[in-house]
Amino acid sequence: MEAATTRLNPMAIRATRQRAGVSQEKLAQLVGVTTGSIRSMETGSNEPRASTVARVAAVLGIDMNDLFGEVA
Repeated sequence: MEAATTRLNPMAIRATRQRAGVSQEKLAQLVGVTTGSIRSMETGSNEPRASTVARVAAVLGIDMNDLFGEVA
């Protein structure tokens, strides 16, 4: 059995963004990345830099650690 690791949780990004009432386009603009980058983060097809995750968290008003979760 493989040990669990902590990774960016794409569903947490999407859910938090939606709860905040922010579109992907607006979040991208506020963070300083492309809409495609936000989309990639939300689908898990891209593991962004820590600095980008920190900016996403700041814009959404949450702790950066809230965007990470345990993945088996």
